[in-house]
Amino acid sequence: MKRLVMDTRGGQTLYFGARSSERFGRLYDKGIESKSHKAGLRWRWEVEAKETAARMFADGLKTTASPESYVQGVVAGFFWSRAGVRLAQLEPSGFHKTEHPEPSSARLLHWLASGVRPTVAKLTKVYGRERVLHALGIPLKSAVDGPEHTDEPNGG
Repeated sequence: MKRLVMDTRGGQTLYFGARSSERFGRLYDKGIESKSHKAGLRWRWEVEAKETAARMFADGLKTTASPESYVQGVVAGFFWSRAGVRLAQLEPSGFHKTEHPEPSSARLLHWLASGVRPTVAKLTKVYGRERVLHALGIPLKSAVDGPEHTDEPNGG
């Protein structure tokens, strides 16, 4: 996800990812933000790391001989992988290519409620309940439809 924000003073900020994601980047006109340069002359490239990504980043910093080069490589790798932009004279590090951890049960439930449920509701209106359940691989006579159904987790 990318989003460009422009302000009335001529400054621009380009956001990469969602603020809630483990890796979030922004590229903005530092000259305008600090009132030190005209628009387009001084840019800041930033990457935020959270949770597992932050721990991996910290581990990399502990083991590198050159923390400055490591940080520059992480930033360069982030923008290279998301925008195809190579920062001059910086070699991307492999940090941005790490595997994403398995999401927590709470995060999966939130995804179901906020992302999947609205889509299922729309499809049910168009195609009907039976066809949507079939597409999801849920048998019509499932545990959810049975008399022992309760609103508590794990049937209890």
